[in-house]
Amino acid sequence: MFNAVLPFAPLIIAIQVDEEILNGPDVDALLQKLESFFMVAVVVVAWDKDAKFKCRGAACSELDLISEELVWREFDLPAEPEMPF
Repeated sequence: MFNAVLPFAPLIIAIQVDEEILNGPDVDALLQKLESFFMVAVVVVAWDKDAKFKCRGAACSELDLISEELVWREFDLPAEPEMPF
């Protein structure tokens, strides 16, 4: 995965994933985990094999996501810490 901060008010974090992840059954759970981790709105994005833009989560335009001003960084969502009971 890769992430970028979209400089809007309010702040949005974009997470680029493979198309299979975006179309998969666990994308909503991933989106919730990412929003909990970053504590801001998140958009999960992918481009399909025909370069068609797809996204889930916060509203964001393709033009904003392809801006040359964005800095995409490699990102791995950390494992959830165990909660002691």
